Amino acid sequence: MKRVLTFASILLLMVGCSKNEIEQVEKPAIEIEKDIFEYLNTDLSGEVAVTSNVEWGMALMGGEDWITANRKDANIGITMKENNSVNERTAKIILTSKDGKIKKVAVVKQHGNKPTLIVDKATFALDNKESQLAVKISSNMEWSAQSNVSWCTVERDGNNIKISVQPNTQFASRTASIAVSGELPVADKKITITQKGSIDFEVDKRSLTLTRLGEAQEVIVTTGLEWTVSTTATWLKIVKNGNKLSISAPENVFLERMATLVLTTNNLNVNIAIRQAGRTFGNELDREVLIALYTTMGAANSGTDWDITKPLNESTLSSAWFGITLTTINGASRVTGINLTGKKLAGKIPAEIGYLTELTELQLSNNYTIEGTLPASIGSLSKLKTLTCSRNQISGSIPAEFANLKELTIFQIHTNKLSGTLPANVFGQLTKLNSLELKLNNLTGAIPQDMKDNPKWASWNGAVNICPQNPGFGFSNCP
Repeated sequence: MKRVLTFASILLLMVGCSKNEIEQVEKPAIEIEKDIFEYLNTDLSGEVAVTSNVEWGMALMGGEDWITANRKDANIGITMKENNSVNERTAKIILTSKDGKIKKVAVVKQHGNKPTLIVDKATFALDNKESQLAVKISSNMEWSAQSNVSWCTVERDGNNIKISVQPNTQFASRTASIAVSGELPVADKKITITQKGSIDFEVDKRSLTLTRLGEAQEVIVTTGLEWTVSTTATWLKIVKNGNKLSISAPENVFLERMATLVLTTNNLNVNIAIRQAGRTFGNELDREVLIALYTTMGAANSGTDWDITKPLNESTLSSAWFGITLTTINGASRVTGINLTGKKLAGKIPAEIGYLTELTELQLSNNYTIEGTLPASIGSLSKLKTLTCSRNQISGSIPAEFANLKELTIFQIHTNKLSGTLPANVFGQLTKLNSLELKLNNLTGAIPQDMKDNPKWASWNGAVNICPQNPGFGFSNCP
């Protein structure tokens, strides 16, 4: 038995050694210094730096006659003709391993005969220690370089700039930007330097974009510290697994939306900007807004008689979308009217109502149980002419954004629970407003002077339609 065990132990040891030896074998690779090698129009030679642990060959693609390329020791030497044209030109060199399994492409760009600035390297990621950097600048004119922060200084040295970066004693990472400017009209070149803070707390992405379907994306966090993640966006799904975050979202049926993730450790925050793609303005978006109205305002239990499974078009309008008016605009059927007066709706008016950019009429009076506040997003309905919400339970104040409703001719919201004061610089802007009814709410304070100065003030008949408020409320300067 002992002999068997000893033999097994030796066998396991041999297998372990073989495994270690295999793990130590370097992975075949061909690497080039950068993807694009840029040259001035007068540069006649250059070099593509290559690092490889395999045999490789190269070929110049496209049969370009202004450039030749040949192996030069471990690198590639290139020869160019002067470019007398104002247009830049490019050539591609393909590097292929002997077995054909690895391919890399180096792009050579020669600028045209016009003012040119070329920065040899544009981004640096540094630790928190002091650093000295050098960047080669190629140009056919005089140029200068300037940093935007005091902890990163620049000094010109011939065709190079020397960059001195002070140690970072702060917790957070920081970023410097160096602008390289030419004396002739040409876009500045920017060199970005990111330096870690004294606490090692970094993410591999500071921003990311989710598709409209919201498929998960991953963020990797580099730190040895405990950390938390938070966001105010209720639509984001965040899963933390060790040093990784999985970020996803449900399908976005509305316009694109934005959010911010905040990662925190030791009172240090790192923000990640999130964007999720959405629909564009059109029939499908209009339909989704109506579905949101249907689901949030209890329309399923009301007298709307909608069938939200149906498409939104003229053929389904009478059978599935009672109270909706459609108009063909730029080839699409758009919602231009909503009349759900007295349909026993309840709940809050959804903020998505502001996406109905072609809406001219919104009538929700006599439902009695619509509550919540008036969405500020209604102020984005620049074509709205009629807004009636009387005899409901709507509370809060009138949004300042309503000043944008320049086409509004009728605004009736009497017999509700509006409170506070009337906003200044709103009703004074609505010079097409022929009918205004604010009576029987809980409004107080003074009627703004700009409102009284509106040429339509007399037609509003304030003594009848504005001043009378619920018992215990009222304005201090009614006529």
